[in-house]
Amino acid sequence: PQNPAAKIQATRERYLDFILQKQLADGGFALSGEHADADLTAMALQALAKYTDKPTVKAAADKALACLAAMQRASGGFAAYGAENAESCAQVVVALCELGISPRDARFVKNGNSALDNLLTYYVKEKGFKHLQSDESTQQMPTEQGLYALVAALRLQNRQNSLYRMGDAENRTGGLVGKHPDVQKLPVITKK
Repeated sequence: PQNPAAKIQATRERYLDFILQKQLADGGFALSGEHADADLTAMALQALAKYTDKPTVKAAADKALACLAAMQRASGGFAAYGAENAESCAQVVVALCELGISPRDARFVKNGNSALDNLLTYYVKEKGFKHLQSDESTQQMPTEQGLYALVAALRLQNRQNSLYRMGDAENRTGGLVGKHPDVQKLPVITKK
């Protein structure tokens, strides 16, 4: 939307240009420094995925994918701050799925272990996901990210719209008691 008070209007092109300008020489993305971070590289790919029909975005995405493939560990997993973890792996799985690439794509299989295989090693039956393999209990963040990564992989496998483009789902609204009318419970129901 237009903001009449803004000196500079936000546009998709401006956002895309901003993201592309942040790409590092190694092809990845990071909050700081000169070396790619798996999480940030995967998140940048998620943001860029819808725009890979543009040659500059496609080239940046290909370079970032090569960077991620090089960062993948022998276990099939990914690390942040030197520690292999569920969330880094989940972000990569989602990025691949957003780009229409199977998490079991040959570029992302190391020693027979895909990113998806690795993500599942953090799962504790009927409890959720652990952050690190050494953790004794599950945590909320890896459980949330692990779950939506699995949904992204399932949607790709079933040839449904991607996680962030769920146009094949319909929203049924109903206001929540005691909340502003705009705050509504929105269950996702697959269209038949």
